[in-house]
Amino acid sequence: MKLPYGAPNIYYGRGGDAPDTPQYKARRLIIERLKQQYCIENCIDNKEYDIWYDRTVVPLEWLRKKLLGSGHQWSVIIEDEEYVFVDGLSFYHSY
Repeated sequence: MKLPYGAPNIYYGRGGDAPDTPQYKARRLIIERLKQQYCIENCIDNKEYDIWYDRTVVPLEWLRKKLLGSGHQWSVIIEDEEYVFVDGLSFYHSY
């Protein structure tokens, strides 16, 4: 859901009118590549749509396990049908 034009964007990591930070871009690229890997491993054709915007094909738990297994110090959650990146390993113990 996009905020109305001119409305304050008070949610961290929700974009807005400014460009994405390098950290956000890097994390998004990691998630996109993991999702592509999942589709290849499970013979899912993802050429018809932008894989970033699909929140149902790749299980969130699979993404989290891959991130943790790769040594990343952050994870991903879905909030209001959007990915939100969460810092810290304590996140894994709360889910």
